[in-house]
Amino acid sequence: MGLIFNTPATIEMTEKANSLFSNASIGWWRQTPQRNWYAGVTTKKKLHEIAKAINFFPSNGETSNEGRNWIKWLKEMHKGSGTTPAEQILKIVDHALGDDPKCAEIFFCIIPTSANYATVTPSKVGPPNAYTRLITIETPTLATMKRMVRRRAAARRKARTKKKS
Repeated sequence: MGLIFNTPATIEMTEKANSLFSNASIGWWRQTPQRNWYAGVTTKKKLHEIAKAINFFPSNGETSNEGRNWIKWLKEMHKGSGTTPAEQILKIVDHALGDDPKCAEIFFCIIPTSANYATVTPSKVGPPNAYTRLITIETPTLATMKRMVRRRAAARRKARTKKKS
């Protein structure tokens, strides 16, 4: 389950990510060691580790509530069974950076969903010789996540009540 919300901080971070992977900046990501963060056997990083390596935080900083939540959300993207949303993102970015020199930029699009989990969908936009790799991430809304937290809390209370009986 991904914990990305469409909050002002998430919108800010999406804009920053799109700037980092723009046509003007994508070459930096194709260099060592950055390139290996996505695919290296011993150098591959998780999303939150990449964020820390390049100081990629909301403008309030790493130690702000938004900064701590950002790292927490990136870590949550790695949780789950099967291929997690984070693993999908890393694989898509890896392919765009290394295996496909015709990818001119990578663009992230966050779309709210009422589902309880995040989904990741890659697509190509633009001419085949210089296209944009679009990564669409459908994420639970804040209302959905609050509802899930309330349900979990109620289930825990119910379980505790049963134990006491």
